[in-house]
Amino acid sequence: MDNKNKSELFEKISDDYYLILLNWAYKKTGNRTDGEDLAHEVLAQVFRSAQKEQNIGKLDNFVWKIAHFVWCNYLRKNVALRACISYDGFDNLDHGFLSEEDYAKKFAEADENSEQIKKMRLKISNLNYLQREIMIMHYIDELPIKSISKKLSITEANVKWHLHNTRKKLKKEISEMSDTNFVYRPGKLHMAVSGNSGPAPDTLKINENLVRQNICLACYKEAKTTDELADMLGIAKAYIEYDLKWLVERQFMQCKSGRYSTMFSIKGYDFHTKTFILFLENKSVFSDVIVDRLISEQDNIKAIGFGGSEQPIEKLMWFLVYRFTEYALNKVVWNENRYPLPERPIMPDGGQYFPLGFAPATPEKRYDFSDVPNWDEKYERIGSWDCNGSMTDASDNYTLRWYGLYTAGDHTIEQLFRKHSSKNHNTRQVFFKTFERDFDISRLNAEEKEILSEMINNRWVSKNDDKIIPNFSVFTKAQAQSLTSIFEEMYNGLKSVIYGIFAKIEKLCRADLPKHLESYLNYHIYMTFYDALKITTGFAYYDGKIYDPKDEIECGLLAFHAIKNTDE
Repeated sequence: MDNKNKSELFEKISDDYYLILLNWAYKKTGNRTDGEDLAHEVLAQVFRSAQKEQNIGKLDNFVWKIAHFVWCNYLRKNVALRACISYDGFDNLDHGFLSEEDYAKKFAEADENSEQIKKMRLKISNLNYLQREIMIMHYIDELPIKSISKKLSITEANVKWHLHNTRKKLKKEISEMSDTNFVYRPGKLHMAVSGNSGPAPDTLKINENLVRQNICLACYKEAKTTDELADMLGIAKAYIEYDLKWLVERQFMQCKSGRYSTMFSIKGYDFHTKTFILFLENKSVFSDVIVDRLISEQDNIKAIGFGGSEQPIEKLMWFLVYRFTEYALNKVVWNENRYPLPERPIMPDGGQYFPLGFAPATPEKRYDFSDVPNWDEKYERIGSWDCNGSMTDASDNYTLRWYGLYTAGDHTIEQLFRKHSSKNHNTRQVFFKTFERDFDISRLNAEEKEILSEMINNRWVSKNDDKIIPNFSVFTKAQAQSLTSIFEEMYNGLKSVIYGIFAKIEKLCRADLPKHLESYLNYHIYMTFYDALKITTGFAYYDGKIYDPKDEIECGLLAFHAIKNTDE
């Protein structure tokens, strides 16, 4: 093929296939960024193969054969998904890209044989442990029956029986397998904790492992066997068995009669949407009343004289809305004991917490709120806010409280709540020193001065000559009690509305929570009311009733405050 014809061919491929491939890749990967990367890689490999092929034949077949190979190669990078996609091209991969061979032609010639190999490998991977080990030892490792018998501590007759029975089973199942290719499109699950997570929580090992995430998602509403999970997820039992064992040992799942259930609540997009609608429908009697009442109380609030009280009420509202809403939640649940909570379990990783799961929306899931009372399009942006819940640390001489709100990415203030690393411990010590009346920068050693410099750079504090000024609110114990008195009066006026919202949340949670997690109902209710913190703040922000932070650093600090645990 000469250069002119190649140029025309490349132009035709770009014009005719780019949008089609992009749409295909988007559906395969589930998100636009990965979809674009996949589509671009397909085009690159199509162009590379076309340069070496003199007679391409039918262009459509040529493009889609390569697209299939690149997709398999994409999945290959995740070892847990290898059993889902089997093909003969693995040995010819060069750092994850197509080799110089013409893979389009190779796939065309080997389709039938490759499909049979794929079916065989998939079926072997889905055998139970004993069957799978015997087949692999005998046919792949070429071990004699006597050696297999010794390795597995079973009789030679038992090995022979398994070989005969499994060969018969595989032959029947492969002949009956559908020709429809199953492609595993994984879901996403983000894990968090409610309680003390400890230095190395196991929840992080779920966040880092897509297979464990999807096992938890699959077994949430209904218990599953390993066979059902393998069929549902398209992952070989060999991988599922290992991760299931780990999830059970770490108390994220339970196994009863061979069926596995997820043992923590998972809030998905549908549940979050219903919760948002509940608060939207009650906006005028709940969220608006809280915000307007706090604004009307600004003189009394400022008169308390806490550090930062000179700030405009619009700035103070970021932590005041959070503090009152959390106060109302704790009054109902803890003080009045209307929803008694189970004790947080001690987990195998050493932490004492309830695991929490959050499943984000998929691209095709978007709710139409247009018929919901009080709806305004601007409120839809509240869904993009990420709230990590209330963080509280009552050690040392201060109680630190942060409404874990992110407008963009993580916030450095979290370091103060992560006490397990020596660096963060030292940071906390310098942080608390800056609150002391006789604080003197000259008394800091070199390391402490470096930490203070980092605190100033992070804008936690400002330096005015030799004076350090916190960029957040600071209360004494007495001042915090004065604020609580204002909240108590507000709560009494809103009590009937708050009880009504709790009743609606209870109904919502009963319908959402799987039967095997019914004992966690009150905790599910408790954590769902926490959404009021973010949603009420969001309403106030988009209604123009609270300050618009200039960036995410300022936003995080506005939602942070410290309370001295003594009367001084």
